[in-house]
Amino acid sequence: MRWVWLCVVLAACDLPPEIKVAQACSAVCHCTEAPGQVEACTAQCEQDPDVINLTDECFDCIAANADQCSILEQTCEPICEPPRPTPNVDGGLSP
Repeated sequence: MRWVWLCVVLAACDLPPEIKVAQACSAVCHCTEAPGQVEACTAQCEQDPDVINLTDECFDCIAANADQCSILEQTCEPICEPPRPTPNVDGGLSP
């Protein structure tokens, strides 16, 4: 497990997507959940469709701020939030 974090820190390894998801979920859950709930949070997070498609930019932000819970959400949420569709004024209906 230590080698994974070393790869993240050095940015020298090309991590498989499932490892990136696991590391990102673990970091976020350690910052947002009580100690007894981290494992359940991480398991649920790893199944989230938005997290499964984690962008490199989002992962890099989480990895860079994983030890700084106070700024992790503030810094990474705008980068990691999936874009939301803008509703059409006419509700998407054609005249």
